[in-house]
Amino acid sequence: MIASFMEEAALPLLSRFDNLGEIDKIINGDEPWETDWHKPYVFGGNFHLKRLIISKLAGLGSYDRIFSFLSDYYTSRFEGQY
Repeated sequence: MIASFMEEAALPLLSRFDNLGEIDKIINGDEPWETDWHKPYVFGGNFHLKRLIISKLAGLGSYDRIFSFLSDYYTSRFEGQY
């Protein structure tokens, strides 16, 4: 039941690609997506959490770079507010 939900709703890309490495290259490539809004593939809620999981599981070495990217992304959203 959970596996079918993940395949059909949470990660529909699994049916289009053979491995997570291809997905990682698309969303976490040289120019990482800031969001999946208006992109060819939509991951639904928690996009950044899903992208971290994909980068870790893909094992292509993008995890630390994406973690740093997200840290900077969220830090910049709150600079000067407190």
